[in-house]
Amino acid sequence: MIEIRAANWRDVSFVASAMRDWDWREIWATRSRIDPAGLAYQLVTMSPWAWTAGEIRDDRYHPIAALGAAQQWPGVAHAWMFATPDFRKVARAVTDHALAVFKPALLDAGLRRLECHSMAGHGAAHRWLRRLGARIENADSGSGGAVPAFGADGQTFYRFVWLAEPQDAS
Repeated sequence: MIEIRAANWRDVSFVASAMRDWDWREIWATRSRIDPAGLAYQLVTMSPWAWTAGEIRDDRYHPIAALGAAQQWPGVAHAWMFATPDFRKVARAVTDHALAVFKPALLDAGLRRLECHSMAGHGAAHRWLRRLGARIENADSGSGGAVPAFGADGQTFYRFVWLAEPQDAS
């Protein structure tokens, strides 16, 4: 059985310590040091919208994915998500939760813009973000929406965004 729970440090820390290879590369490319427990603490304390998804086995909860958003300033939040290699077990539940609970909660809180950065090459994340309705910001520009040299070692990232309502292009 799959279950979605409010995030707590223990569960997010577990997922952060056992995350998928691409999630690992992407997250630690934008952090000053590798510290799964510290990352979990920061995300849980700064993200009023945060959940974990896991499966119940042997009457125990086994977290597999963590997702959430932290407000950067009024109206704007930064989204995050990472998972263990077992993500396929909870992917549908996480997707359904993101669309039915996560996005509406952000809109109800008055957010106009939700964004996240994803490293070039992390195709699974890019496909999932698009499925949730995100788009690469400035994808039609000459850069294709790439944010070069964004990672600690010069990795290219893309900024994915969701806007609450169409914005004036002028």
